Amino acid sequence: MGFSYGYSDYPVMCFNAAKSWQLGWYSDKTVTVAPAPADNGWSGRVYGISDYGSSAATTVLVKIDTTSDTDYYISFNRAAGVNIDTVEAENQVVIQTTAGEGDLNNGYEESELEAKLSESGTFQPSTIPGR
Repeated sequence: MGFSYGYSDYPVMCFNAAKSWQLGWYSDKTVTVAPAPADNGWSGRVYGISDYGSSAATTVLVKIDTTSDTDYYISFNRAAGVNIDTVEAENQVVIQTTAGEGDLNNGYEESELEAKLSESGTFQPSTIPGR
């Protein structure tokens, strides 16, 4: 599922949003939206995977389900708990894409890092069908 380190207990970090979605993890705290304006967008907080057990953490993964083969996955890469040793995009919103459905029923899909956003950051993909 991606790069691996030569240690079994380090670094302590989670899979990215696309991989977590593909594995069906955290499915009770996910949101799927169509690209705006088709779905009027979505507004809410995205919590880190390390916050998954908290009742306040209502959303840890967001999927933008486009009408093309490319879907977008959004997460907050909080450097704490089970993700304390994350090595990239620490405490940032991270956006990945897959070139397919990216779930276990449709086979493995590679993911690509599209953006790492700090507070008030924005991301404008070049094209999203259905927008």
